Amino acid sequence: MRPRFSPGYGDLPLETQRPLLGALDAARRIGVTLTDALMMMPQKSVSAVVGVADRDCAQQAPACARCNQKDCAFRR
Repeated sequence: MRPRFSPGYGDLPLETQRPLLGALDAARRIGVTLTDALMMMPQKSVSAVVGVADRDCAQQAPACARCNQKDCAFRR
């Protein structure tokens, strides 16, 4: 498995949320809908895309090691 990506984080546009939930038929299957502002309902719902492969994938360095912001307060 690859790292997860969520709409609205990094360079994955929040607008990706609508086709993602549509493809999953989320409103009918689990009751998750979107407001006009792309907020998921019920609140605190989370969506993500995860890459899956049928073979081993090279591991990436941890997120902080890939980040250019060296003086970040959250850096581990």
